[in-house]
Amino acid sequence: MSARYQYNPAKDYAGWYMSEKLDGVRAVWDEGRLWSSGDLEIQCPASFIRKLNLPRDVILHGELYLGKNSLQRMLGMLTNSMHPGWDCCRFVVYGIGEGSDEARSMADIVSQINAFGIDCVAHHLIRSNEHLLLYYHEVVSSCGEGLFLRSPDFVQYCKMKALEDMEARFVRWTSDPGYVMCDLAGVEFKLQIPRFEWERIVPGMEITFGHMGIYASGKPREPRFKAIRMDRDYRGIVVG
Repeated sequence: MSARYQYNPAKDYAGWYMSEKLDGVRAVWDEGRLWSSGDLEIQCPASFIRKLNLPRDVILHGELYLGKNSLQRMLGMLTNSMHPGWDCCRFVVYGIGEGSDEARSMADIVSQINAFGIDCVAHHLIRSNEHLLLYYHEVVSSCGEGLFLRSPDFVQYCKMKALEDMEARFVRWTSDPGYVMCDLAGVEFKLQIPRFEWERIVPGMEITFGHMGIYASGKPREPRFKAIRMDRDYRGIVVG
């Protein structure tokens, strides 16, 4: 099981691996199906599963990805297996989960990725912290989100991003048009919602937002809307 750590700029990351952090939806391939991070089966079309042609005897962790700055569109597809976007969606693999056939190493799986019609995240060995920073700025300057850093044994990992992502629960609309109140671990804060989401969002839904840190009060600094989490179980909530 991987353990997440906070990025520490004072730490020497030489010998670790870095890869671009994709702005997609996390997904796990297990026993012939794709599952969300919330353990719900992703309702993708049967044609998409056939296109992937993945082996059933491995567990693959990855992201459903449409390209940079396409997270909201990807989330909108999760409730519509007929969405035309599935034709250009990719499953980008970044790791193998526990429970896979131990006789098949990660290298063996990755070497067959092309045969399965999917992509694999490129992991680069970090030579020094200067090397890490150069690659980080290269990714961010090309509209990328940031980096994933993984320890040599792939047990530890951390994210290196300009904006940190968190999730909060939509509580209610405010008297200020376009703004809602959200709950983050018992602390409410105001968040602006883009107009094209006004009709879809209802109280109880989870929202992904970026921020520049957390104040001592528990409120996020400069929160920015990113997406409504449509990969969650909203049974009991009336969705418009």
